[in-house]
Amino acid sequence: MSRWWPWLLRLSNGRSFYQDDVAFLPSLQGERTRHCHRTMTSPLAARQPRLRSLFLRFLVPMSRSATCALALGLLALVACGEPAVAARPAVAAPAPPPPPWAQLHPATTLTRLAFGSCNHQELPQPIWDAIRDFAPDVLLLLGDNIYADTEDMALLRSKYQQLNAVPSFAALRRHVPVVATWDDHDFGRNDAGAEYPKKAESQAAFLDFLGVSASSPRRQRQGVYDAVVVGPPGRRVHLIALDTRTHRTPLLKAENPPPGLGPYQPSAALGASLLGEAQWQWLAHELQKPAEVRVLLSSIQLLPDEHGYEKWMNLRNEQPRLFRLLETLRVQNLVVLSGDRHFAELSRLEKGPAGAPLYEITSSPLNGAPATQTGANRFRTGEPIFVPNFGTIDIDWSQPTPQLTLGLRDEQGHVLLSQRVAAGP
Repeated sequence: MSRWWPWLLRLSNGRSFYQDDVAFLPSLQGERTRHCHRTMTSPLAARQPRLRSLFLRFLVPMSRSATCALALGLLALVACGEPAVAARPAVAAPAPPPPPWAQLHPATTLTRLAFGSCNHQELPQPIWDAIRDFAPDVLLLLGDNIYADTEDMALLRSKYQQLNAVPSFAALRRHVPVVATWDDHDFGRNDAGAEYPKKAESQAAFLDFLGVSASSPRRQRQGVYDAVVVGPPGRRVHLIALDTRTHRTPLLKAENPPPGLGPYQPSAALGASLLGEAQWQWLAHELQKPAEVRVLLSSIQLLPDEHGYEKWMNLRNEQPRLFRLLETLRVQNLVVLSGDRHFAELSRLEKGPAGAPLYEITSSPLNGAPATQTGANRFRTGEPIFVPNFGTIDIDWSQPTPQLTLGLRDEQGHVLLSQRVAAGP
């Protein structure tokens, strides 16, 4: 480098290459060649022979002013090329994207549905393989899809990532469309409602998990409720997912609850609400859409009204309001799905709000330890089930009134309960 400076400085002072600098070229080339050998480990090494060639081909015929400008640029290049180039800090690879969700096409005729609730992302989850073997047309997730219980949104999102990383779940969601709502633990806190301070942030994380597009109406609502009608006329299934968390007013604690029967008692407080007025108006509009079968997804139980755990009747006015709406609109083809309770059961209201029997099938948990007791349920049909399970609906379209087979299966896919019902009077 020491032999270069006088020559470059003379160029920068405006001297022409047509003078004694031509005689300097051989020594410059030799020095440059030796310099290239010394710096082969530099990222600039590969460019240095080309720079020497440019000197010889283009610098000689240049004017004095152009030579000056080029000399100044070369000063900067040489100065940068002489020292060792510092290595750039390593950049952590981004997390792999979650597996894609299978899409639910509106023209699909649904004949098999699977559903369930209460899945702990940190525990073994063999049930996803059993659900995939059942080969449903759609999977309905009823809430507590993860257990987050936090106001830390980074932590909550990491729980969804844990679920996405389960190979059997990733394979299932690639092949089976999913319709989902949430319950308290994926909402953010045990038994939480409208008072939870991170509702909006948690909703964004939930919709991101489901791969909901930025243009979806669900991104604009306060709450994750949604509905879709699937199938051609004559075979339409209306899937209605409610949000029983975002707008739910506080529950009333029982003063001296009996052990094992739950901590709450019914409240008839003025203004107490489960769904919130906007969701009620939306639901009334949805129930007027034509469909042959309707499936209502409720994270908590609708019919049972005696136990003290979370249920519709903890807010005493909400279940009657739904029944009045069903009666007014003459909805007779509705079946209710619920979760939350960590056991499974089938409930039946013999004369539903529109005259036909109303069935509710509760499926919980998908994994983990089941409950050991249930509390009373005057609508229960058969015995409760205390093993990890998922629910099923098979639809027979061959009859004038569609026939539904409601079922429950264990994590090996064995049938635990089966009940055939008509979707209508």
